[in-house]
Amino acid sequence: MKKIVTFGETMVQYNAQYTGPLNKAKEHYEDCAGAESNFLMNLATFGINNSKCIWISRLGNDKAGQYIFDTLSNNITVITKMHPNEKTGLSYLNHFPDGSHLKTYYRSGSAASKIQFTDIKPHLTNIEFLHVTGITPALSSTALTTTLNTLEYCKDNSIPICLDINYREQLWDANTARNVLNKMIPLSTVLKIGFDEANTIWGQEKTPLDHFPYFNELHDGLTIITNDSQGSLISDGSETIHMPGFQVKVIDPVGAGDAFLAGFIGELYRHTSIKEIFTVSHAKKSQILKKCLIVGNVCGALTCTQHGDTQAMPNMMKIKQFIQKNRI
Repeated sequence: MKKIVTFGETMVQYNAQYTGPLNKAKEHYEDCAGAESNFLMNLATFGINNSKCIWISRLGNDKAGQYIFDTLSNNITVITKMHPNEKTGLSYLNHFPDGSHLKTYYRSGSAASKIQFTDIKPHLTNIEFLHVTGITPALSSTALTTTLNTLEYCKDNSIPICLDINYREQLWDANTARNVLNKMIPLSTVLKIGFDEANTIWGQEKTPLDHFPYFNELHDGLTIITNDSQGSLISDGSETIHMPGFQVKVIDPVGAGDAFLAGFIGELYRHTSIKEIFTVSHAKKSQILKKCLIVGNVCGALTCTQHGDTQAMPNMMKIKQFIQKNRI
């Protein structure tokens, strides 16, 4: 059994069914929103043979916490407790005519922000890899300590780490984020970052390629840089591969990055694993990584075509149909 573990905060998200600034009196679509649970929900949709997806967190003993527990439990394994007198985070997502969007958080002091390493450690035995984001350490000093302790434990025990930067400017500034992430990245096996995030946190560059030397120096693994509809790139330190993206009608771009990563990892496990990709021949590695980028790009693009963080994540049949239609 391939156990895939992640931890972090999931909120109840109220996705606006109207255009413009927040108006709680208007209609909203209720959904679960959390980069870590999004990744696992998407991975479950994609499907990895003989796998178990485990999400670890803390929830308030409230209506929002129960909604998240019930919704996620339909697709993945949820390990959490409902804590009395603590709250579950909320988020409002608003869309604007120019295609931009705005998230408004009500998550400060949430139950999830108090997560401890002791909540996570019992579930790190015999796991395939750990998935973590740059959101969790930004939640609180407790969550930061927990994240670093977990990463160090996994590194010490040869557990692969998949790190998705997921920068949230509402939670911390770029300088603070850079200082923390520069401690996390050296512990990672697979690093995924958006081109816009790289520019914001580490400084403006001309192209995504300009960022690779820095990240390749920071960690010994795979570095993926996504660039919206322009596609994605990957480097293992010796070779860089670029795969163009797809043009789709964008309805809601939120969650596209989580879908990309789930598609990439899901496709990787159709051929090998995170550990084994570093042991195959150069030619085979390049071939596999190209396929992974294509599938990741498809998943990210299709997720933009519907409202909701995970509703549009395609299964393998839909991915193949999309690829055939676009003559890739």
